[in-house]
Amino acid sequence: MSTAALLGEFAGPDALEAAMEALRRRGFTRLEAHAPYPLDWMRRQAGVRRWPLPVGAAVAAAGGFALSLAVQAHAHLDYPLNVGGRPVLAWAAFLLPALQFAALSAVIAAAVGMLLANGLPRLHHPLFEVERFRAVTDDGFFLSVAAADPLFAPGRVETALREAGALRVWEVPG
Repeated sequence: MSTAALLGEFAGPDALEAAMEALRRRGFTRLEAHAPYPLDWMRRQAGVRRWPLPVGAAVAAAGGFALSLAVQAHAHLDYPLNVGGRPVLAWAAFLLPALQFAALSAVIAAAVGMLLANGLPRLHHPLFEVERFRAVTDDGFFLSVAAADPLFAPGRVETALREAGALRVWEVPG
């Protein structure tokens, strides 16, 4: 069985941050910190880039708005109704449905974008094979080094994790 990663458990958030910095200095690049709550330094240390999710939602909203106006205009030109002397293209009446469709388009784009950015849906992760990893939702602080790291060698990574202060180290089956 192949190894997907090595996982180290640390005493707390400060120890986890110090370990992340120590392994970065040693040249490891495929690191992932796991904690029961968000830590301010995690995004910065893990190299998480900002994703243009708000821009995608705004573009989807503008597209939805334009599409809704076009569909309504097309429908009213094909089947004109004269209600109370109103013009065939009554733009004021088209705005409310167009705004609602724009909001719906933005929400759908944001939801799909969030799923793609997070790599979801992923129903199973190799880390779940380590029994102790369940503590990450309660009081556990873990650092994993993926086997895809260019410097990955199980002995070298285990030594680096222990020198960085890991209480325990597990091999994550791949």
